[in-house]
Amino acid sequence: MKQSVWAFLTRRLLWAIPVLWAVATLTFVVMRLVPGGPFDREKAFPPAVKANIEARYGLDLPWWKQYLRYMGMIVEGDLGPSLKYRSRRVNDIIADTFPVSARLGAWAFLFTLLVGICAGTWAGIRPGGAADKGGMFLATLGISTPSFVLATVLILVFAVHLGWFPAALWEGSSSVVLPAVALGFGPAAYIARLVRSSVIEASSAPHVAAAKSRGLPRYGLVTKYILAGALPPVVTVLGPLLAALVTGSFVIEYIFAIPGMGKYFITAVSDRDYPMIMGVTLVYSALIVFANVAVDLAYSALDPRVEVQ
Repeated sequence: MKQSVWAFLTRRLLWAIPVLWAVATLTFVVMRLVPGGPFDREKAFPPAVKANIEARYGLDLPWWKQYLRYMGMIVEGDLGPSLKYRSRRVNDIIADTFPVSARLGAWAFLFTLLVGICAGTWAGIRPGGAADKGGMFLATLGISTPSFVLATVLILVFAVHLGWFPAALWEGSSSVVLPAVALGFGPAAYIARLVRSSVIEASSAPHVAAAKSRGLPRYGLVTKYILAGALPPVVTVLGPLLAALVTGSFVIEYIFAIPGMGKYFITAVSDRDYPMIMGVTLVYSALIVFANVAVDLAYSALDPRVEVQ
């Protein structure tokens, strides 16, 4: 089993190389096809000054030479200098801001798991009851409500009127609550619906019926038998979900003035900061790839019938 796991990891990591190359190539091509350049919004430069700036960053080269040059830098682990923050390199910006985005994504992920699994289990063991109907109504509401709308409501209620949490600071644990809830509420609603369906299906399994006939208490029945069969299908979505929470925090970071990668990515797109766009895109793509690998391993660990291949 151990050898198969290592072989699986090796194959998936090798497959990650062409995937990331394809993402980098597609991003490079799309950026060059979009009208405008990185210095078009600047104050008009004299032609000689603009030519010198473009030569400094290699923008005076043909596209294919720029592409080969940038691919070579990526292989060396260098994401290049930022065209917007010209005194900093993309590697340094990502090193400073990724921990902030990762922290927000991790707290939103924990909120998603806690609320989604608890609400889905509670509704699934009482299908058709008041808890089921009320929980699914809230789940549908959560899935239908955009995160930026929920963020606005949370700020108005809990920051402006009640004053329980800061509206736009990133200092201390209290500043994490509102953005984590705003980011994780929709995914939590999705997980709740998925867990509910899995719990209802697992409750009808023969071994669960046998456990009921032996008079097993409800708590032990749910934790040892029902959830054991209901959670493996849910695990398959947790990897992409975690990656989505980290990569999808751009708007939330902007609303709550969080100094994460989202802020830099948004400004990079509007300012045509090519190296910054490429760097953030590659980081998020790598996160999605590794999250999917982790999910495959976790699924095989939870369900012994599944082997990694």
